[in-house]
This record gives sequence, C-alpha cells and structure tokens, in this order.
Amino acid sequence: MACGQAARAYAVLPYGLRLTARHTGAGSMALVKPLVAPVLAALPMMGALLLLQHLLPDAGTLLILIIGVPLGAAIYAGALALIAPRRLADAVQTLRDVRRRG
Repeated sequence: MACGQAARAYAVLPYGLRLTARHTGAGSMALVKPLVAPVLAALPMMGALLLLQHLLPDAGTLLILIIGVPLGAAIYAGALALIAPRRLADAVQTLRDVRRRG
C-alpha cells in the first residue's frame, strides 16, 4: 500500500510542480533543485534498509525498527555529508535549535 501511495505521489508530481511554478512565477527547476541532494542521499539509505529486511526476513517489525532507524539515519547523514555537506550542517543546526527550545 505504501509503495502505491509513493508511486501515485511521484506520478502527480510534475502536475503539482507545473501548477506551483505557474502560480509562484518560479521555474520548475528552481522548485526541484533543493530536492536533489536529499533524494540522492535517501537512495543508499533505502538500499540498506531493503538489504536489512532481506537479511533478517523473520525478524519482527520492532527489531527491524530498532536496527533500521539508527542505521538509516547514519547512512542518510553520511550520504548527505558527501553530497551536500552544507545541507547536513543546516539540518544538524535545526535539530539543535529544536532541542534547545524544548
């Protein structure tokens, strides 16, 4: 079901971008460019999590979450550090700001 929802979201993405670009006056590439680094960083994370599920097919959902969340976060952060280190620094600063506000 989640795969279907994700596929639908990507299928209608060009339409939403076109509408947003038309109403804001921004070009479509200006809307897409900020998404490139996070999407590229998510690809190795997705691969690692799929591999985890393949290697532990009988593991329960809780165990997959306990292992997968920190693993996915570490791989995403590492990939983002390689692809767009400034974006990672901004994300870390945002987390610090949120934590400070409590």
